[in-house]
Amino acid sequence: AERYFSILNNLSKLSEEAKGQAKKVDSMEEGLDKNMSIARLHVETIEKCIQEIDGIFGEGCIRGVYRECYELNADFVPDEEMLINFLENIMPIMGELFNERFEAHRKKYSVKRRGKRE
Repeated sequence: AERYFSILNNLSKLSEEAKGQAKKVDSMEEGLDKNMSIARLHVETIEKCIQEIDGIFGEGCIRGVYRECYELNADFVPDEEMLINFLENIMPIMGELFNERFEAHRKKYSVKRRGKRE
């Protein structure tokens, strides 16, 4: 559970790093080099986010979720909105799993099960 919730913090840190790097790119002279640098920075940041998500849910998780896109284009890179959508959809499911697990532990180790002490 801790690893799952740490992903939000890690993704926030990645976002801040990307903003810092984007300031450097913004200072570049307009042209193809600047546009390529922006695209490269964007892809690198997304790939780091994917690594974070895969670290929690298993290698290839995002590739599996967006399998059809990867099949159509081997160089496919999901955008931020797609990753946010994935996280927003998985959070309620993970919350339910954590609650079920908590309830199971609570019942297993309850006072009633061990006997009341007076």
